[in-house]
Amino acid sequence: MNGSHNTEMTFSEKVTSYIVERNVKNSVLYKRAEITRSVFSDMSQKYYIPSFKTAVKVALALSLSIQDTNDLLSRARMALSPCFVFDRVIMEFLKQPSFSSQNYDLSVLDAMLLEKGEETLFSEL
Repeated sequence: MNGSHNTEMTFSEKVTSYIVERNVKNSVLYKRAEITRSVFSDMSQKYYIPSFKTAVKVALALSLSIQDTNDLLSRARMALSPCFVFDRVIMEFLKQPSFSSQNYDLSVLDAMLLEKGEETLFSEL
């Protein structure tokens, strides 16, 4: 498997691609995603597989669409599924106009998760 076609990129490579494409500083991304510098550093390993929640937090911090979020998650052998309440709430949040305009508040997502009896992603409520 020589070459690095987009479809062959790993989770880590795709995150790096988004960081470069969107001109986001590493420190801004891991702070926005509320992950530690250590976890972010681990992501630089080509075949790093994050936890599902970490992967979702990174996708949200990068302001990815539902399609791009699922593409990123698939690179770690994951996806958002309509079968799970947690996933449905994330998908609902990603569809909101405020999210697509990047004028969003992640505490709203946490409130939506709590309302459905799910664990929050970003706050310790």
